[in-house]
Amino acid sequence: MLDEKTQDFIRTHREEDVRRLALKPAPENVDLRMALQQIEGWQTAIRKLPSWAERDGIQYPPRLPMEQCSSEQTARYKQALVKRLLDNDSTEAPHTLMDLTGGFGIDFSFLAPLFDRAVYMERQPELCRIAAHNFKTLGLAQAEIRETDSSLSPDEWPDATCCFVDPARRDTVGRKTVAIEDCEPDLSILQEAIRRKAAFSLIKLSPMLDIRTALRTLAHVAEVHAVSVQGECKELLLVMTRQKPEKTACHCVNLGTEDPTFTFTLTEEEEAACTYSDTPGRFLYEPNASVMKCGGFRSLATRYGLRKLHPNSHLYTSDHSCKDFPGRAFAIEDCCGFGKKELKGLLNGLGQANLTVRNFPDTVAGLRKRLKLKEGGNAYLFATTLSDGRHVLLHHDWSQYAAEEAKSLPLWPLTEEGADGKLHAVIHYKEYEPMFGHYGVPSYIAGMNVSAIAYKTDCWNISRLDNSFQLSGVMLLDGGVDNEQQAEELMRRAERRFAGKPGQVMFMIKDCGEGDGSRYIPIASSNEGDWKELHEQATSDIVVAHSWFRSLSGLDYASGFNAERILHEYEVALNTVILSAQEELLDPLKAIMEEVLREECDSLAVVNRPPTRSKPLYMKVWEARKADGLDYDPENELEQLFVAQITKYAMRNID
Repeated sequence: MLDEKTQDFIRTHREEDVRRLALKPAPENVDLRMALQQIEGWQTAIRKLPSWAERDGIQYPPRLPMEQCSSEQTARYKQALVKRLLDNDSTEAPHTLMDLTGGFGIDFSFLAPLFDRAVYMERQPELCRIAAHNFKTLGLAQAEIRETDSSLSPDEWPDATCCFVDPARRDTVGRKTVAIEDCEPDLSILQEAIRRKAAFSLIKLSPMLDIRTALRTLAHVAEVHAVSVQGECKELLLVMTRQKPEKTACHCVNLGTEDPTFTFTLTEEEEAACTYSDTPGRFLYEPNASVMKCGGFRSLATRYGLRKLHPNSHLYTSDHSCKDFPGRAFAIEDCCGFGKKELKGLLNGLGQANLTVRNFPDTVAGLRKRLKLKEGGNAYLFATTLSDGRHVLLHHDWSQYAAEEAKSLPLWPLTEEGADGKLHAVIHYKEYEPMFGHYGVPSYIAGMNVSAIAYKTDCWNISRLDNSFQLSGVMLLDGGVDNEQQAEELMRRAERRFAGKPGQVMFMIKDCGEGDGSRYIPIASSNEGDWKELHEQATSDIVVAHSWFRSLSGLDYASGFNAERILHEYEVALNTVILSAQEELLDPLKAIMEEVLREECDSLAVVNRPPTRSKPLYMKVWEARKADGLDYDPENELEQLFVAQITKYAMRNID
């Protein structure tokens, strides 16, 4: 149990850098080692176990058990899986859970509420102590803690409905292991005892383990679950039963995405007919990591009516758009071989792309170097082999994606179910901007280009001011540069060495012919009006891009400021922009105020005042209130004051 001062230290510093805290002197009566362990554990839990991080009183183990424990997403998946198995189990209640490798107890804590009795077994005393504390904090009254090496005492195991096992995947010197025989406990030895004691068992294994190898090692496996989280395979789950199942079903799951679960049996995969194509169709499909792990490649092609590009490529194609595919879909813009001319045509102007290699005689790094491509961007390139043995490069560009296929694009944030059971998502409203052809953009994006012009004209005028508004000339540099970065560096070096102040000499790079070289061209005069006019136009365009009004932005017309024009623009802005924006803000404000303050807020409204005087100052307050449609009392002494008095001194609030 942590003492009060240590707990206070944890609460105060839990969002700080643990490494920096470790270098500071330990405060008096504070167990710094334990405090740092709890802070580091909580920071991991924020990302990995959000519901635990939100709960006060949870204790965290050292770093290794925190790294090895399940995430909340995968633990909830196991919870749903075991609930389904319990619903289909004919064993009469009460139901018992037996966890042979308790560890930090994440999976146990999510499974235990499904059972009448839950037995946690762990050989490390510290983890047992932490588990006992946390299970009490979580209200798991059915939990029993046994400090024991479960592999040494199978006869002492309770009879259970479900046995959960997550063997340690590290050897005696801390190196990671994958094979079942190399893990602790060795399930190849214990499997008969597990089947004898439990109606069914759930076994968690390394995602690196080959499934066929696992099935040869462990008998009576009814289900295989390859569980990925947002495209990364996190764990392999095996459901083992007492009786030998008729078939083994494989479930390919990609949590945190809209990918459907793809399920097939090993028998179905063996018998599935698959067609191959030496000509890519309009669309390309890449299975997610879970499908790749389970290897249901022929079943996938048959189920979705797709053609494989090659028996070993694991890429699919079709001429029609395939919805609900468990993976990524791309529209193929180009397909070419690796001849010099073909590559030049496909890569013309392309300097950045996401590169994937499937069944291809080169690595991503090697091919990226060969093609001179940076990583990232909207373009996707797939290097693969077709069924006729040809090596090809397939090209997709999100920026060229057809509008009719927009629903296949990944949306962010993903639609998720809220606490009220309703689905929530953000809808993007697209503003016109010719440079952004697909995704919706905020209003300020439309004014980005003119904002850049205004910024550059300001910078240019500042540099000219530093040089007494004198641009001495232009230096043409005979350069042999390959890219903009090299050109920029060459110009900066020349400016630092020869120009004096920045902006005094304009440098330009040109490809010079034989006998031609760098040269300096003096400038006798410059057109002052062009820069001023460009800046003023850009400033005006920024206002227009934001759907606003010139006078209301403080920009005058040629005729100067005019009160009537300002009032007119205000009325237009009020009816076209302001009122609708206020309505969008008022609804959530009313909801929050009613929930927090418990007050009726139907009458809450925004009072809009015009930017110029709309009433004569000699009006009395009650007359002004009457003109505004507000309650008024001609007998009220305060309302007998003239508007001029209120405006001049701003002393009282009559409303």
